[in-house]
Amino acid sequence: MLVYANKSNTVKIAFLFAFGLSGYALISGMSALFGLENRLFSIAYRSLYIILSIIIIISSFNSNSMYRGNMWFPILLFWLLYGYRLIYEGLLAEDFYTTNSIEWLMVGFGTSFIPMLAYMRSYKEIDLIFIQKVTLLIASCALFINLYIIITNNILAGLIVGSGRANTEYLNPISFGHLGCSVILLTLGCMYTCKLGVVGKLIYTIVILSGFSMVAISASRGPLLGLVLGSFVYMFAFISKKNLIRYMLVYILLVIIGFISLYLAEEYLGFLSISRIMDFISGENKDLSANIRKTTWEGSIMQFMNNPILGDSLVEKVTNYYPHNVIIESFLATGIFGGLIFCFILIASITFSIRLVRLQKTAAWIVALYVQYFSASLLSGALWGNYQMWYYLAAIVGLSVSLKTASEGKNGHRFSYNKYYN
Repeated sequence: MLVYANKSNTVKIAFLFAFGLSGYALISGMSALFGLENRLFSIAYRSLYIILSIIIIISSFNSNSMYRGNMWFPILLFWLLYGYRLIYEGLLAEDFYTTNSIEWLMVGFGTSFIPMLAYMRSYKEIDLIFIQKVTLLIASCALFINLYIIITNNILAGLIVGSGRANTEYLNPISFGHLGCSVILLTLGCMYTCKLGVVGKLIYTIVILSGFSMVAISASRGPLLGLVLGSFVYMFAFISKKNLIRYMLVYILLVIIGFISLYLAEEYLGFLSISRIMDFISGENKDLSANIRKTTWEGSIMQFMNNPILGDSLVEKVTNYYPHNVIIESFLATGIFGGLIFCFILIASITFSIRLVRLQKTAAWIVALYVQYFSASLLSGALWGNYQMWYYLAAIVGLSVSLKTASEGKNGHRFSYNKYYN
């Protein structure tokens, strides 16, 4: 039986992770299921999540658990530059190009920046197991509720949206796909680190298949890319000469299941999963969203070239869209200096991640989710709104301290998940 040194604090952190990943999907799914107004519940959820984040930040400082390393400087400096852009174009600029700027400002600080600080702390390895399971439980509930809504409201009713992608009144196709992808990655992490019986394996298999169904009917490329790259994290973390063949067979099986899910979703249900991927690869102009992204990328690069020192804007001015690529956006919004700082943060986080999955395998699920949301941020979303990417980046930075102390022998031993599960 696992014993937690500070059970109350661990539960709070578990809820921070769980509702940070799938809280909105759960709230929106329940609102749609019971026919309730989503906005009121969404505001309440966001407010409570900020309060929870602040409580954990204060607790982390009081218990000396807050991250105390050099990465504070580049992260805060980048957010100072990017925050100035959010504030200027949200409150001060008279000729800004979108009416959503104030909302972006609120989401950027209230949903991304402040909660991110709560993740930037040290973690006991034994607590990571509990946090992972709670996060999977909440995410699975959100997945099954939204999957039920799609099945009853769209598939059984014979109503497929015109774009051939699953969505509800409050949740878009990309969010659907990411929810399914995250559930798959979390489940794989539990299956790798936990000793399961027949019933446990059966339940986890059902959850994985449900996650694949969600990814397939979302017909979104970002979640699919995140799933492929995120699953590689587990191969890198757990594979060895002894189990190489076994893990390769499992990965090949997952790929086969994935393609079967995509094929069935398109062939029999009308969700254009495979077609959208092939159109993007071939460069054909059938996919409007892909064409808009290419236009915003090209326009954003040109705007940055015209204002390389301070940056130019949050959006590409022809389409009035943010670039849907966080690296391009970092240069567009903050100039060469801010863009290079952001790239440094990414390189540092990748370096920490590589060490983390080899030395602290119980944290592999955090790295997998970070890879999912970072890779997807290269195709969709904005810096202010890709809050899951910021959350897991901050958690990885916080965990980097435990890697250093473990390598120096200050904790007495290296943690092994086999000690608890085998």
